[in-house]
Amino acid sequence: WGRVIPNLLEAGFLNVCDTELLSIFYSLGGKWHMAVHLSNAAISKSAIEELKKEMAGQFGTDAGQHIDPKEITLHLSPFSVKISGPDSFSAAQCMSFPLNLAGKQFGLLFFKPQKGTRSVEQQRTLVSTVSNILALSLKNAQIRHRLHTLAITDGLTGLYNAKGLNDTLEYEFTRAQRYSQPMALTMIDVDDFNTINDMLGHATGDYVLTEMAACIRRCARRTDTVARYENDEFAILMPETSIEKAAA
Repeated sequence: WGRVIPNLLEAGFLNVCDTELLSIFYSLGGKWHMAVHLSNAAISKSAIEELKKEMAGQFGTDAGQHIDPKEITLHLSPFSVKISGPDSFSAAQCMSFPLNLAGKQFGLLFFKPQKGTRSVEQQRTLVSTVSNILALSLKNAQIRHRLHTLAITDGLTGLYNAKGLNDTLEYEFTRAQRYSQPMALTMIDVDDFNTINDMLGHATGDYVLTEMAACIRRCARRTDTVARYENDEFAILMPETSIEKAAA
């Protein structure tokens, strides 16, 4: 779904619908996204903020959920579009289509036809059909993402597990090699953890692990990856960090 707009265009969307703007608002992995395609070469920053506010507000009203427009990640296409130009955009000129499936709304689609386009109602019907397909696709993507998250997440602490750490480590190691950047990995364990379990019980041991995880997460930077490697062992993967900085 990170390429939802390019995929639509490759499937021939522009061959059947003359669009000035196509925008899809959706949630994936607990984060909100807004994918936008423009036929023009530029859009102003204020127009983007208006579109974010409008889509978040409408979806929030429909689904009974407050969404902060500042938390929305923008995906703008094509890459040649520049964030500049006059404020000629108005979200009120867009057609709105909810991404509904089985009585539940998963997202929102905005469509603005080109000026002077004929058969607007026919395009409305086509875009409505596309929105139904997108709703099913988005639900499947959310299910896949949830299953993937469960596979790489430690159930007790909510941190990455060993698989999640290894996947991230492979990616970050490749990136560090490509850009000749340092990378550090810190391993941490809980002293005398078996004694805690033996004397105070496994419930207390679990409490110690969750508190330890929360402490490490608070101390780590946003760019770091924190994981419970196994049992009482934790790891912090720190991109672009030297040995000296890692030790600090």
